[in-house]
Amino acid sequence: MASEPGPPVRGDNTWTVTVHDPPGVAVGVLDIKTVPYMPDHGHGTAVIATSAATSQPGEYVIAPINLWMKGYWTIRLALLTSTERELDRVTFAFCVEP
Repeated sequence: MASEPGPPVRGDNTWTVTVHDPPGVAVGVLDIKTVPYMPDHGHGTAVIATSAATSQPGEYVIAPINLWMKGYWTIRLALLTSTERELDRVTFAFCVEP
């Protein structure tokens, strides 16, 4: 839904995402595991992002998404239940400019 700053930049970023099923009904999950990764370099980041539900159904804020280096990044979001069972995942990909 949103990125602050937008588009994502080097350093810490905050994302707001909405989780819903195919008909568009908000889905509640316990946690969103966020994995920033640079496939061209074979590494991620040491900074661990956390997610928090907002007052809006299905809406979560994820921060800090630390993109400490310029280049091509993938950001995988895994939607987890209370037992850490993965419900689904989505991957975003983009280049971070200097």
